[in-house]
Amino acid sequence: MARAGKRVVRWLGVVLAPAVVLAGLTACTSDDEPPGEPSGWTFLGDEVVDVDESLAAADRMWQQAWSSWDQVVAVPDDSRCWFIADDAGALEQQGVCGPFRGLGTPAAEWVQVQFTPEAPETETETGTVRMVPTALSPVQPGVVRRSLTLVRPAGEGQGKDRKVEEGEWDPRVAPPKGWPRTLPVGRVKSGPVQRFGAEVVARGRVRVDGFVQTVRVVRPRKVQLADRGTYVPRQGQAFAEFRFAPFDSHRAVEAGLALDQSIEAGEIRLGVESGGRSWSGVYTTPVAGPVGQGQAVVVEPPSGLFVLPQWPSWDDPTFTVVVGQKTYDLRGVP
Repeated sequence: MARAGKRVVRWLGVVLAPAVVLAGLTACTSDDEPPGEPSGWTFLGDEVVDVDESLAAADRMWQQAWSSWDQVVAVPDDSRCWFIADDAGALEQQGVCGPFRGLGTPAAEWVQVQFTPEAPETETETGTVRMVPTALSPVQPGVVRRSLTLVRPAGEGQGKDRKVEEGEWDPRVAPPKGWPRTLPVGRVKSGPVQRFGAEVVARGRVRVDGFVQTVRVVRPRKVQLADRGTYVPRQGQAFAEFRFAPFDSHRAVEAGLALDQSIEAGEIRLGVESGGRSWSGVYTTPVAGPVGQGQAVVVEPPSGLFVLPQWPSWDDPTFTVVVGQKTYDLRGVP
């Protein structure tokens, strides 16, 4: 049985305030406090203690995160957080929370949870460490090692005598119920992070700060934006997205930097005319909102996506790119 979250606040880079998460782990310690409960796992050679409390705090962080997302998402009833351990019982500093599955995604996914090692304050616990969850973020390639094992404590017992539950890296999660969303006619504030079935409808070349850039206009059947929402055009409408790429592959790095600087300076404008109507706008990267509890700054693609109404044929629209004072007309693809 899966639960459906109602909102996703740019989950890419979700960070929760440590003060909220750590309340149960770092509250008042004293010399009279009993030693932490050993787990049988280690971190950098020290015995990891109080793992139940650590994972409970991580589970609360995960619950607060996914339930605040701005997208329909399927989260199984047993979705929770896990340590990652090698065969010798040594823990990684990163764990994972999940699984979950967003609308339009092909399989189950995880988020990465950062554990910060904290030395106990009592002299009796020398050589032990608590793993305190401090933040959730997207899984970073090469950081979360899927060759290792997902572990949680299971049942009673202490140390090496305690039973261990092992998780599955690729569980089956049913897709959430819901339909892709639509967008109003005009220029979309940010470009898609993913597109599906993108057909090239126009192309041309422009010069940006001395470098030639190839510009293609594509018509995706659907797109996914930074909010992880999947969007489709309404009946009779169409998406049109401007995409830039360096013409000279030998100077791609320099050309890419020049393009980024021109985008940041607002020197590039895009224009579309269709059915007697026109839309235009600066090709720029959206300004992310301020960092707050449960959300974080996300770098979104530049705003090169348009929604066009009543597009009877590909001969109808015209596309232009303006760089500084120079206007370039893009050629339609038959």
